[in-house]
Amino acid sequence: MEFKCPVDWKWSSWVEYKSLSNLYGNCFTRRERFCTNSLPKDAEGGYDCFGLSLDFQILESTECPVHGGWNQWSFWSSCSQPCQGGKQTRRRSCNNPLPKYGGLQCNGNDIEYKTCYSDRCKDMTVNLNLFFNDKDYIEAYSDPTNEPSEILKYSLGQNVGDFAFCGTFCNSNLVVRSYIFGSYIFAIKE
Repeated sequence: MEFKCPVDWKWSSWVEYKSLSNLYGNCFTRRERFCTNSLPKDAEGGYDCFGLSLDFQILESTECPVHGGWNQWSFWSSCSQPCQGGKQTRRRSCNNPLPKYGGLQCNGNDIEYKTCYSDRCKDMTVNLNLFFNDKDYIEAYSDPTNEPSEILKYSLGQNVGDFAFCGTFCNSNLVVRSYIFGSYIFAIKE
């Protein structure tokens, strides 16, 4: 009877993985090795390899990519106009955390839009009285029932700027600026 000496299994060399991973706040790299022997299949096997086949090494956080994360959305902005389909916006930032060390930017948009006040603007008749002292003027805005027209006040302030106004007694230097739904703003052409 022939007796074969058992041959123990042996570890291969470590196979290094260069990819870095971030798990539970730790940055690590992983390497692996395999338990092998070089005997023919009919040979008697000895002891199995002793130890672990995987090895993890925790690295400094500066070596590991940090992928960006979205912060919460801001509140919706005020509606851009009081009627006829205004717009509201809200924003968010990719800073929770900021992407670092080659990490990915956040996926998606940092701004959203939605419509507001989609009803048609109501028709209104507004008396616009302008009083002059050279180029200085005083504005008096009112609707036919003498209630202040906040919409007109706001729009005039936003759209007219430094123009000087003229009333019904204007000369040929008249400039007519279109306003909402058939109203007009008149300005003196310099």
